[in-house]
Amino acid sequence: MIQLEIENNKFRVITQVFKTSWLPYTAANKKVVLLVLRLIEDDNGNPLFTYNELATILGNKGLTAAHDHVAKFRACGEEFDKALKTLRNKYKVDEQIIKTVLEILREYDPMLSAKKILDLAREKLDQEDISVHMIRVALEQISAFEIRKILKNQLAKGKVDYKEEYVFQRLFKLAMDKADKSEIACHLPEKLQDELKATVPIPIIESIPEILAQNKNSKIMECSKKLFEGEVDSEKISSLWNSPLGWKLWAFLLYFQGVSLSVIGGWIGVNKSTICRWLNDIARLDDIGGKMKKVAFSSKVAIDEKWIKISGKWWFLFAAVDCVTKYPLHTAIYPSNNGNYCKLFLLELKKLGYRPKVVITDGWNSYIESIATVFPQAEHLLCRFHVICSIFRRLKKARIFHANIYTAVGKLFKTHYKRTVKKRIENLRKLLAPRDVKQVMGGLDIKLPQVIKAVGSTWRPSTSNAVEGFFSKFDRFYRLKGPFVDQASAQKHLQLFLLGYILTIGAKGQPCPLEKAGGNVMQLPLYHMLNRPNILALKEKIAKQWQAA
Repeated sequence: MIQLEIENNKFRVITQVFKTSWLPYTAANKKVVLLVLRLIEDDNGNPLFTYNELATILGNKGLTAAHDHVAKFRACGEEFDKALKTLRNKYKVDEQIIKTVLEILREYDPMLSAKKILDLAREKLDQEDISVHMIRVALEQISAFEIRKILKNQLAKGKVDYKEEYVFQRLFKLAMDKADKSEIACHLPEKLQDELKATVPIPIIESIPEILAQNKNSKIMECSKKLFEGEVDSEKISSLWNSPLGWKLWAFLLYFQGVSLSVIGGWIGVNKSTICRWLNDIARLDDIGGKMKKVAFSSKVAIDEKWIKISGKWWFLFAAVDCVTKYPLHTAIYPSNNGNYCKLFLLELKKLGYRPKVVITDGWNSYIESIATVFPQAEHLLCRFHVICSIFRRLKKARIFHANIYTAVGKLFKTHYKRTVKKRIENLRKLLAPRDVKQVMGGLDIKLPQVIKAVGSTWRPSTSNAVEGFFSKFDRFYRLKGPFVDQASAQKHLQLFLLGYILTIGAKGQPCPLEKAGGNVMQLPLYHMLNRPNILALKEKIAKQWQAA
């Protein structure tokens, strides 16, 4: 006795002795199961299941259908692959039709209706005898692996949200219209303009009183104002260290340098949950202080993204960094790095008032259309370092490890002349001639026009080192503090990192990023407190607290 059980577009066969695993409910799978069950014999050498019982698998189509399938299997030399091709030909679905249907799904949309696929298939093959039933049978023969590849390509281009695509286009158009009007004109001091040529400043967006008015419930409202304005002297900084904000700044300094919350709490004498609340207040300083900074903009931007883990899922931190000042112009955390989110990030950058003339990326395809849409006047360049790394990966994949070839690849762009670069590329082709040249050089041929523009140029950036340097420092911070439990925690840690990053001087006394961008950091008490903390005051406070305990 055979029983067919169907659930969630899957089926299995149940008998009195055994049952099969769940299989996709397709015509090919049903035929294979039917043939396998027919091959099972009892102790006397007789088939265990009759054609009448096997017909249940085909939907009770009768004895003839089951008998025909087994007969075709015997006629093909009892080979399953030949038998399935024969059964497929019964419906007049040859390999050409299946191949054409797959091409249509790749070219148009994997969600097309069978009727639409039929019209396109008839047009491509110039055959009017193709039926809808044949299209459906052809779809059954296409594996899920092929559909996955199509969907992944569409995901990278930001076209997976089929019905919402028009809504996205309208929202982006409305936002673009608003962002075009947000450019603000302002002038920097002549001295700074001489140091940074071809710069456009970003002015004060909101004043400190307006920002503080929006934070009336903040415990640090009064002290935070003193951190960003007023005269800088030892008496004022000492009073700030002794204010309610002093302990919180110490907690932030230690936390930014990698000390754990529990250790900070143990030193200061409070619970680590209290340290978390203090850090929340410090994170809000970035919102307050960030509104008052004037920074120079060189109109050359490096953009990249880095994966971070939030709530057990991979998210992406986007960053846009000025190629000259190395100042982070804009950062954002998104759940994906597909085309729609690349456009959104660029749109937010544009809304802040930035209009880059040059945008350099690492070669991620989603930026191509995004930059052309949001910044149509900007020149899109590719980082030569990432292009070289891509060639090395292709060489490794092709199992090519010749020393002369690797040396030639490393020297491709080490010149100031475009003609020399082209000659070196041709020499590399000759070295690769006995091998698969296209496999190694295919990507370079496509990307070369966006890389070679920077060769010999005095103003175009050749690498995206500006944003890579930003991410290298964030990566150290993330390894100590990540992954994050939720989006709010990730945003808080990003604000803490940015606050420390833009105001902290280098190991050898190099100016901080805000100072490089023209910010008058010497007039910021917070700058002096973060870079020249009063260690003795901290020791005295800790000693008094422990003595009181």
